[in-house]
Amino acid sequence: TLYDTLDIVIVPTPTPGFDFVEACFGSPTAFTNTSTSVDPITNYNWTFEPGQTSNVQDPSYTFTAPGIHQVELIVISANGCEDTLVLDVNAHHIPVAAFGIPAPCLWPSSQFYDSSSVVNDSIVAWSWDFGDASASSNQQDPAHVYSASGPYNVSLLVTSGFGCQNSVTTSINIYEGPDAAFTVNPPSGNVGNDIFFTDASVENPQPIISWTYDFGDGSGANTADAVHQFDPEGEYAVTLIVIDDAGCPDTATVV
Repeated sequence: TLYDTLDIVIVPTPTPGFDFVEACFGSPTAFTNTSTSVDPITNYNWTFEPGQTSNVQDPSYTFTAPGIHQVELIVISANGCEDTLVLDVNAHHIPVAAFGIPAPCLWPSSQFYDSSSVVNDSIVAWSWDFGDASASSNQQDPAHVYSASGPYNVSLLVTSGFGCQNSVTTSINIYEGPDAAFTVNPPSGNVGNDIFFTDASVENPQPIISWTYDFGDGSGANTADAVHQFDPEGEYAVTLIVIDDAGCPDTATVV
C-alpha cells in the first residue's frame, strides 16, 4: 500500500467593506473601499442599482432616483475566495421650493407664506430676495413693505436638514390698494334719526369687494352704503374698512 501526504492551506475569505459620503440627489456619491484580505483582492464588483455596476476599487455613482438604495460590493481574492457586503445608501431628496402671497399690497405690507417641502427631511433655512434691492429675509414667513406698486421677481432659496437646496422665482404684482372714504348725511342728528353712510372709496385699480362699517357703538354693517340710528347721544367714531379683489385693505374714520 502506498501513501502520500498533501498539505492543504485554508485561506480565509476576504472581508468586504466600504465607506461612502451621502449626497443630495443629482450629485455623485463617493465610495471608498475598505476591504481586507490575506490574499490580494483582484476583483471589486459593485452594484448600485439594478443594471448599474462598476469594477473600480473606489467608484463614484450618481443615483437615478432619490431615496434609499441597497449598494452591493462583492470582493474576490487571488485564490478565488469571495464575500459580499450590502449597505443602505441614501440619495437625499431635493426640497421643493414654493411660496404664496395672498394679499400682494403696498399697505400695510405684503405677507409671504412658505409652502416648501422635502421628502423624509425638513426645511431648516430660508433665504428671500424680494426683488426690489432692499433687505432680504431669513424668516420662514416674512412680511415685506414695498415702496411702490408694480411687478417684482421674488426668489426663495430653501435648505433641508441634510443641506440640500433648491430655489424658486415667481413674478408677482404689488397693488396700490384702495383708498377708503365715505360721506355722512347728516353729519349730526338727533337720537333715533337715520344717519346715511355712503361709500366714496376709490379703486386702485382692483375692484372693491368688501365693506365693513363699525359704527362705534358695538354694531356694524357689511354693505357699501348703510343706514344707522344712534342711541344714546354723543360722538361716535365710525370706521369703514374696504378690501379689494387683490386682498388689499384700507381704513377711513369719521366722527
